Amino acid sequence: MDFELTPEQNALRDVAQRYAGAHQDLGRRRDIAGSDVGFCRDAWATYAELGWLGAGLTEEVGGFGGGVVETALLFEALAAAMPLEPLLTSVLSLNALAALTPFDGRDALIAEIISGAQVVSFAHFELGGRRSGTHVATTARPSSAGWVLNGEKVAVSVADAADALLISARVSGGVSDEDGVGLFLISSTAAGEEIKPYRLLDDTRVGDIRLRDVEAMLLGRIADGPKAIASAIDVGVMALCAEAVGLMQATLALTREHLVTRRQFGVALSSFQALRHRMADMLVQLELSRSILFQGLAAFEARDALRARGVSAAKAFIGAAGVKLAADAIQLHGGIGVTEEHRVGHIYRRLFVGAGLLGDTAQHLRAFGDALASG
Repeated sequence: MDFELTPEQNALRDVAQRYAGAHQDLGRRRDIAGSDVGFCRDAWATYAELGWLGAGLTEEVGGFGGGVVETALLFEALAAAMPLEPLLTSVLSLNALAALTPFDGRDALIAEIISGAQVVSFAHFELGGRRSGTHVATTARPSSAGWVLNGEKVAVSVADAADALLISARVSGGVSDEDGVGLFLISSTAAGEEIKPYRLLDDTRVGDIRLRDVEAMLLGRIADGPKAIASAIDVGVMALCAEAVGLMQATLALTREHLVTRRQFGVALSSFQALRHRMADMLVQLELSRSILFQGLAAFEARDALRARGVSAAKAFIGAAGVKLAADAIQLHGGIGVTEEHRVGHIYRRLFVGAGLLGDTAQHLRAFGDALASG
């Protein structure tokens, strides 16, 4: 894998970093989190105008010629702003659609998501297996109008504010079988659908969905469903890992500034050897995380088993390292580190939530072991 960025990738990263630098006001973020939709629609329109929503898709499926590297660059660059916009769920939906065999309306739906005209939330995880990529108890059965869905999904991003939901449902097989799962599209206001919205620890808005005989449209072929879901989750995992690295970098900078400027016993905190050692340990964790992120991205060019191994290794390590680094940063900040007015506590909460999304450390360690055993 070539670790030198292209001019286009550098431009994408630089613009996103400038945007993040100008959007770090915690008061405004709290106002957005408490709004009716939980994110800023003007910001979402800006994301679309800048081409960020399609940056990680190839031109063959209607994107702007990028891939997982562009997605990772974008998430790492935007991390410092801790955006509340549903970027992750759009990445999941777009990559799932792109992995399906082309069907009537697919390209038009992708185009609407990329343009910002539609917010489509990816609804796959369930309470009984919320950390599993294969657990699907929601069922789909044929009807005179197409398909009817019954079941429940949990922690679906902006579920009550999305225009549509991309839902996995089982047509055949057992709850944990890898096959027999298709992807379906429903309106977020469909009859028989009940959404319970709430906020996660990092203030992102999600919702639990209950489906009772909800009419849905099958997207592509049922046989394509499991592969499309797995492909989307892999890309989403790398996006979360990249964001975590960006947050770790921001945390280290905040902590360094605090230790240099804060004085105790007449000297800067940075002069105390014990604190300098803690900072050195944090830097080591950051650089190890960055290296394993690169390894995970490189694994996308390998065969399936190596790709699964690289993705799970990255999530298992970075998820735990990010939470540990942010916890250390809070200790080094003292009491101010846990206040609503300081960024380091918010970063910790973001990293804590991210560590559990799309599979936590324990799940990815098991997945890494399975991938290792399969060769």
